[in-house]
Amino acid sequence: MGRIFKKTIQRGYLWRQNPLEETWQMFLDALRKEDIDLASKYFAVEKQGEMKNRLQESIKLNRLELAIEKFSGKLKKENNYLQGEKAYYYIPIENSLGEVEAYSVVFYLNPYTKVWKILVL
Repeated sequence: MGRIFKKTIQRGYLWRQNPLEETWQMFLDALRKEDIDLASKYFAVEKQGEMKNRLQESIKLNRLELAIEKFSGKLKKENNYLQGEKAYYYIPIENSLGEVEAYSVVFYLNPYTKVWKILVL
C-alpha cells in the first residue's frame, strides 16, 4: 500500500463502513471549526439556508458548544427503520435530572448525487 494512500486512510478521507454516519461526522467536524457555510452544506438543499441562519444564531448566543456536545453522542438507528431513501436515527442524551432525552435526526439519500444529507435535526 502506498504512503499517500496510508495517509489518506489515517486522516479519514475515505468513506468508512457507513456513509450516513460519515456525513454526520463531517457535519460535526465543520461545527467544531465554526465553519457554518460548510456545516450547512450537509443538510438537504431546501434546508441549507434555514440551518445556516440557525447555526449562526447559535454562535451569536454562545450555544454552539452546547449543541456540539449534545450532537456528539452516538447515533442510534431507530428500530432499523429505513423507509425508502430516508433513515431515522436518534441521539440519546441524559438531562440534568438523569432522564434520557432523544434528539431525532432524519437523513435522506439524494437520488441524484447518492450522498446522504440531513433532512431533520
